[in-house]
Amino acid sequence: MIQDVFLCLSITPKVGWSTIDHLNQVGIDQSVFNLDKIQWKKRYPFLNDNQALALSETVTKNVLFQQKKKLEALQIQALTPYDPEYPPLLKEIFNPPWVLYAWGDLTLLSRPGLGVVGSRKTTHYGRHVTEKLVPELVHKGWVIVSGLALGIDAISHESTLRAGGKTVAVLGSGIDVIYPKNNRNLYERIKEQGLLLSEYPPGTPAIPAYFPQRNRIISGLSHGIIVIEAAKKSGSLITAHLALEQGRDVFAIPGSIFDFQSVGTNLLIQQGAKLVTNALDIVDEFPHVSLPLPQEKNDHGLNEGIMVEDIEKEILEVLKFEKKHMNEILTLTGTSMTELSHYMLKLEMKGFIKALPGSFYQKISSFE
Repeated sequence: MIQDVFLCLSITPKVGWSTIDHLNQVGIDQSVFNLDKIQWKKRYPFLNDNQALALSETVTKNVLFQQKKKLEALQIQALTPYDPEYPPLLKEIFNPPWVLYAWGDLTLLSRPGLGVVGSRKTTHYGRHVTEKLVPELVHKGWVIVSGLALGIDAISHESTLRAGGKTVAVLGSGIDVIYPKNNRNLYERIKEQGLLLSEYPPGTPAIPAYFPQRNRIISGLSHGIIVIEAAKKSGSLITAHLALEQGRDVFAIPGSIFDFQSVGTNLLIQQGAKLVTNALDIVDEFPHVSLPLPQEKNDHGLNEGIMVEDIEKEILEVLKFEKKHMNEILTLTGTSMTELSHYMLKLEMKGFIKALPGSFYQKISSFE
């Protein structure tokens, strides 16, 4: 199969995506297996000596067998544009990955996704916006796509999982290389509950140059990109510009004119990105996108699949019929203010309640 050829090409030293693209344009098939250096050069004169030698040593049946065995042992799947599971949206972009290494739920590649990106050094404002906005999008049926970096990326993945949603993390390293190390726990949870993706073969270390390249995949998988915080020169702005080149919608969260972390997002708005204040500002732009129906609710009116603790159920019961002040909720539940504040925030992040002016809270009885 042609997929086997691309699997070997993806691990060939000195052969990058542009060379693979050139090979594909000229024409390549299974007959290239086990060619020697001279034969590679004769068939593809644009190759230099080092590339021809590397190809002769890597595009072999033995290497293919070993690579497939390695991937199978790790339970990693390799997708090429010739595989039915390869995401259709990604095929549309310039220079799509010839091989995508995947760990997790491949069905997420066929569901509508939104990219969420932002600063690694996020502010309290950026965190609060992400923790509020992402669950709202999740409850509408969107898959959240991001890059597993520190800051907004990690918060968007975390908020998705807490809300019972699905998330895709695109890595700037081999799929089995956790970077940054601080996100190990989140990495493992996404592997179990979502999907990890990389265009780099297993074992590839995280290299700074790889991160701007992976940004095209984040935007390529998404119907739109949401930039929550970004300095004037940042990877998030690179992703936004790539999204525009790919014909994707770009959304930006406005910020203070005095905060350097909002310079990039405010600039995007000046340049035509849609200003976002809530999830509907985004959802309304995609009336043509078919989203999965909201999850069925259990006897408590809670979404199946979202973990809810006993004290959270008690709070929701208190708010069952009408809005209530924080002090009243405190009295009726008999908890401490510190504990109540903690669980109120969790319920708000999960999309079950919303804060109102004057320290009042109201239960959200349906997907808004």
